[in-house]
Amino acid sequence: HLKNESLEEIWPEHVIVIGSGRWARVITETICNVLPKTTQISIHSRRNAPGVRDWLNQTWLAKRVEVKSGWPPISNGEGFSTVAIVANAARDHLYAAKWALQNGMRVLVEKPVTLTLDDLDELKSVAHLHDSLIAPACVFLFSRYMQNFFKVLPQPVGILMIEVEWSDPITEIRGNVKKRFDSGVPIFVDWLPHIFPLLSEIAGTSKVECVSVSVQRGGAEFESKLLVGDIECVLKL
Repeated sequence: HLKNESLEEIWPEHVIVIGSGRWARVITETICNVLPKTTQISIHSRRNAPGVRDWLNQTWLAKRVEVKSGWPPISNGEGFSTVAIVANAARDHLYAAKWALQNGMRVLVEKPVTLTLDDLDELKSVAHLHDSLIAPACVFLFSRYMQNFFKVLPQPVGILMIEVEWSDPITEIRGNVKKRFDSGVPIFVDWLPHIFPLLSEIAGTSKVECVSVSVQRGGAEFESKLLVGDIECVLKL
């Protein structure tokens, strides 16, 4: 509800997207449509900067986005006007997010934030040490169709059970880009960061107790029974 001329005062001066894959490109295109022209936008990829440049050259974004294969130089105090969005391979989230936090940036990390709890605790400590902020990207909570779904649900006290069945193909085409399953990330690590925020929203609590877990087919199939607050929940992934 702000006037256009006042929007520039609240946007960061620089948004850094770390990653080169499909989701990093979706994020880049989206923020280019949202952010004012005064905000600098750059993509950083240690492994595939040429591929990102090729992609940009096929779009209208080529003149809007800068591509770098290394980290940009950050002067003292500049980090607080810079936001980093970490969307590279999950195994590299710790390294990328840590670098951004150490430079005082506010950091948004795609799921999974880290692959281990120890790594997550390390990032929280780094954020606290440098007086910065780290946040997970709970994208489904900002999805209109999920928000509409939440509105028509009964109150949590009227819900007796929640059953979630989730499946993904090994490969698929999204936005003319081939999406591949990352075999280095177990499906429960990959999908539970999407599912838990939805369960918390439906049940009205973030308190989750694990009752049982079963992993089959070398990790390609996962079943679990949970208590989300007082509501029984069955997951089939």
